[in-house]
Amino acid sequence: MDFLNILILLAPIFFVIALGWFAGHFGSYDAKSAKGVSTLVTKYALPAHFIASILSTPKDKFYSQIPFFVALIFGIVGFYIIILLVTKFAFKYDLTDSSVFSLNSAQPTFAFMGIPVLGSLFGAQEVAIPIAITGIVVNAMLDP
Repeated sequence: MDFLNILILLAPIFFVIALGWFAGHFGSYDAKSAKGVSTLVTKYALPAHFIASILSTPKDKFYSQIPFFVALIFGIVGFYIIILLVTKFAFKYDLTDSSVFSLNSAQPTFAFMGIPVLGSLFGAQEVAIPIAITGIVVNAMLDP
């Protein structure tokens, strides 16, 4: 894949970011409406997309992702624990600050960037299970 193909895949993402910035800059989008859109996307649209993707995937394809699921658990949670320990003991942060720093470091932007970028590269069906599994690992293990 060359630079032009990557640029074409990322152009819609940057367009939407710029569109949101201009909407906020010119006052057509305020903090209250931003919170409403954020809630709609994170609590309803993304989970519905994940559920639809999982339900439309054949069982054998889902079961073939179990090693990936285990690798994600070790990778994401392991990185979280390493950062937590380093910030707690090497940098002498308290547990709350270490936890927040570790969450910010270990939590990938799988849903917001994974769906448009990886879906464009490999196809929506191919990336549905990895993105849903990442969502389960992050939201069921790290966030609580």
